[in-house]
Parts: sequence; structure tokens; C-alpha cells
Amino acid sequence: SCFQAYAPRHAIEQIRTGEESWSYSLIPIKTLREWTKSLKTYLIKPLHDLQRRKFTRFEKENMKFAPVRSIQELPGLNADADAFVCGSDVIWNSAFNHSFDAFYLDFARKYTFSYAASFGKDAVNEREKACIRKNLPRFDDVSCREQSGVETIRKEIGREASLVADPVLLLSRGDWEKFCKAPVRDGKYIFVYATHLNGTIREAIDRLKKQTGLEVVYSACGPKQALRLGMIQVQGPEEWLSLLCHAEYVITNSYHATAFSTLFHRKFFTVVEGEKDKGINIRMYDFLQTMGLGDRIINTVSGDFELTQPDFGEADRMIAERKEESVAYLRRNLEAAYEQKLAAGRGANG
Repeated sequence: SCFQAYAPRHAIEQIRTGEESWSYSLIPIKTLREWTKSLKTYLIKPLHDLQRRKFTRFEKENMKFAPVRSIQELPGLNADADAFVCGSDVIWNSAFNHSFDAFYLDFARKYTFSYAASFGKDAVNEREKACIRKNLPRFDDVSCREQSGVETIRKEIGREASLVADPVLLLSRGDWEKFCKAPVRDGKYIFVYATHLNGTIREAIDRLKKQTGLEVVYSACGPKQALRLGMIQVQGPEEWLSLLCHAEYVITNSYHATAFSTLFHRKFFTVVEGEKDKGINIRMYDFLQTMGLGDRIINTVSGDFELTQPDFGEADRMIAERKEESVAYLRRNLEAAYEQKLAAGRGANG
């Protein structure tokens, strides 16, 4: 999420409209449940606080937040903002946004568009359909990260959405390398980042470890998983990216670990359960097929892995092409927002 938030800021602030440069601020909208008083909480919370401190440091150095502390304060942002953009990742998945209309910019009264918004799956539920029909018709422009999202919006409101790159692809490999200059570990290792450690990915880890003889280095995606793995710390953003950047092999079921593995030309395997192109797997499947790396997504472990370096030539070409199209999309909408601002100023002056 930190890198998802950092990347649009970097891209948008490079764009000038007229004589002005754009400034990008994040709007914090919290949907997480508060801590409950239980023995499990007392065990997990110190680890959570340690992780939070690492992320807070990254945020202070690389991000800017809008001065709002509640949903009720959001309309006040219209006084200063010239445009509002929402995205990316699973911002329109009701399991995460709990159908809060704020994630669809219901408070915005200025130019409004989405960038690489995602439902994170191939089919939306009734709650998500209701949010789409209620909120998206008033957007000035809409873009999604997956083709399935484009098709969902077309089906629900008859509107054509643009297909754009995930924000992390807006930055070059060199842009990201500044966050991972020093290796966190010495020697060769297998880096594992899994949102959940199911049977298939455990089997893949064991197989690759036996095949290569390399140490397995885990990165927990949260305090609960860290405790289950016997870890005493959870990595911050720079540590996480450095572990991936310098790994000999990467095993993951995460979309963004997949995207970064592609950017950094790692020998990676994206391991999923069920059909490769269904449900939540559609995110990784769609990305890898587009990048010419469809063979890197696997749902069964039937033998030894192919250990040779993947051919990233097509992926590099597609990333460059998608980046150019996506920056053009951002520029087009920011210019439209600027023109809307000028028109409003002319109207106010008679």
C-alpha cells in the first residue's frame, strides 16, 4: 500500500499543466477494526506497533497526507483541491472498503477520475454493483487495472473505462532501486512473500528449497503471520523491497510481489490455488499474460521447477508501452481538471 500510494505521487508531480506543477496528497480513510481486548491482541499488538513505526517513517519521508481525520471532514477538501483521483489496487472490493462511498469519491465536487482502480476479482457482488451504479456515472473519467474491471463497468453502467498500468509500473526499476541499495541478507536465498500460506505454496517452497539447497527467507504480510512463522519482526517497506530485489528466487501469491519481481527481473513463481484465471487469481493471471510471462503462474507442483532466467524482453516492452499510455491518461485528466478550474474562474469573474 505504501508503494501504491508513493507511485502516483511521483508520477503526478512530474506533470505540469500550464505554468503549474501538481501536488498530490493522500486521503486516509480507515476501515480497519479497532483492537479488541484479548490475550491474542496483547501478543500481536506489540509486533503490529513495531511494523507500524517502520511504515510511519517511510510515510513521513515520502508521502503527504490531506488534513482530514474523519469522513465528515472530507467535503472540506473541495475548497482547495482542483481534482480528485481514486485508486489503486482493490479499492472497489467490498471486503476491504466495506462499501463506503468515500472510496468512490462521493464527497468530491471538482474534477473526478479513477486511476487503475481494481475489484481484485473476476466477478462483483451485489453490494459492489450498487456502488458502481450509484457513484461511477458522475466520474469525469474511469480507468481500471484489469480487463475484467473494464468489462464489469461496461456491463453495469454501459461506460467504457480505460485500461492502465498498476501505479508501481509508472516508476522505472532505477526509481525503485533507491529504496533497496543495501542487501538485507548475504548470499543467495529464496524470498517468500505470501498473503496466505496455503498447501500449494508450502509445497512449492519445499520443492524449490530441496532443488536449490538455498535458504528460505520469509516476509510476513502481518503480525499474525509473523508469529506463526516464528519471526520476531516484520519488515518495513525498504527492507521488503530489498529482500525481493536481491533474491535469487521469489515465491509469492501477491500481485505486487509479482509486479516487482517482473520489474527487477527475478526468477519468480506466482503460486495460486484453483483456476489460474478465476476469482482473485485474475489479477496475477491478467498481468502475467499481458507481460508474456504466463508460464510463471502455477497452481500445481508436479515436478522440479525450471530454474533458468525468464525472458523479460516482452515484459520490458509491454511495461514501457503501458507506462507511456498510463502517463498520457493521467496527463489528459489533469489537463481537463485544469481547464475546468480555469472555466470556473472565468465564470466567477463574470
